[in-house]
Amino acid sequence: MVQFYFNLRDGEYIEKDTIGIELPDLDTAIQQGRLAVHDLMQEQIATGLPIGDEAFEVCDRYGKVLFSLPFKELANS
Repeated sequence: MVQFYFNLRDGEYIEKDTIGIELPDLDTAIQQGRLAVHDLMQEQIATGLPIGDEAFEVCDRYGKVLFSLPFKELANS
C-alpha cells in the first residue's frame, strides 16, 4: 500500500491534505480522486457556485504532484 494525498488547488491557493490515504497504486488513487471531484462539483452546482479552476492534485508523501484532476475537464467528460 502507498500513501497518497489529495490537495485541493484553486488558482494559487492550495488546501493541503495532511492526512492522506493508503491505496494500492496510483491508478486507484486517480479513481478515488475522480469520485471526490465529482462529489465536490455536485455540491458546487447544488449551491449555485460555478465550476472554476479548481483541481485535485494527487501527491506522494513528499508532496510531489503525481496527477492533476481539473474540475472543468472532468465536468466535460
